[in-house]
Amino acid sequence: MSVLSLSKLNVSYKSSASSQGKIQIIDELELQVNSGEIVALFGPSGGGKSTVLKAIAGLLDDVSGDIIIGGKQVLGINRHGNTSINIATEDRKIGLIFQDYALFPHLTVAQNVAFGLDKLSDLQGQPKSTLY
Repeated sequence: MSVLSLSKLNVSYKSSASSQGKIQIIDELELQVNSGEIVALFGPSGGGKSTVLKAIAGLLDDVSGDIIIGGKQVLGINRHGNTSINIATEDRKIGLIFQDYALFPHLTVAQNVAFGLDKLSDLQGQPKSTLY
């Protein structure tokens, strides 16, 4: 069962530097996360990782495509094709913690990623060392 689905996700920013007045940041992103999966977004600085998370949370204005969270469509066109859906940020029940204040400097990258995983019920009983 999918807990998060992104289909044809596009994010643009207004820019006077572009001839169209916009700069495309995310172009037709497709992503599906199933129940029980743990997913990480990796990429260079400025690659769009935070932009994707902000789009899912509803923090950006110029976003198009479909976003489904926990089986509920929060962005896109309904299945009948006649109504635009854009659920308010506060009703999406998504929280973000950005890395500047959430990483432990004394841990390795793998240890930071794995921190707290032993608290998940599906992983209880597994040694943490098998996770990284």
